[in-house]
Amino acid sequence: MDRLRLVVIAVTVVAGCSACSDDTSGQIDAAADADVDAIDAAMGPCGVDYQMTGEYVDWDSTSLGFDGVESAVWTVIGDTARTATTAPNGRIIICLARTSTVTLSVVQTVAAPNGPYVEARFVADPAVLSPAGGIFSARGLKAADASARYNTIMGGMSFDTGAAHVLVVKRGTPTALTLGASPSFVSDGAEDTTWTSGATGAFTLFPNVAVGAGTATLGGTFTGPTTIPLEAGKLTIVPIS
Repeated sequence: MDRLRLVVIAVTVVAGCSACSDDTSGQIDAAADADVDAIDAAMGPCGVDYQMTGEYVDWDSTSLGFDGVESAVWTVIGDTARTATTAPNGRIIICLARTSTVTLSVVQTVAAPNGPYVEARFVADPAVLSPAGGIFSARGLKAADASARYNTIMGGMSFDTGAAHVLVVKRGTPTALTLGASPSFVSDGAEDTTWTSGATGAFTLFPNVAVGAGTATLGGTFTGPTTIPLEAGKLTIVPIS
């Protein structure tokens, strides 16, 4: 009986998280939520897991010119049953395990003018994203615009598809960060679409990082992952606090 009950919970959670991607509501679908409550009100929509909530928006999005990245599929690497798709406003809600840091693939293949976006890797650490108020805002790069954006940011540099790219999203007070010897560029946050050379910002971009053995160490004083996955041609997004 307990095994059957767990299966029902799992099915209900998937339905609830899929419904969360409705642009007309930032909350879990009321019907699915009611089903979850009826099964076990104390457990919540994700049971023993946590509900990761945030937004995936265009590189140049601001409150006055908001542009969410729609139809991006987020899937836990190594656990494909955990998957969700962004709403038209870029909202993403997915249930993740509290016990470990996981990496999700983020794939958006919608045709122009809404995409496609550079494929991303999102590093989700429960120590950063599971506490109350752990909502994040992450940036995405349109593949067709990536080199133009890099040229604007760095003056003459293009997006290298043979290299990795790391975007660190700092929640709370910015702190100085390093990623080996890679240069870094910073932005003051969601309303700042300008970038300057530096190590301390709400967003810190490490462009064109040599893939090497496939990981790099993020240095600084913060809560969050320090071993960062690197893949050629992909943008690794790392929330920290």
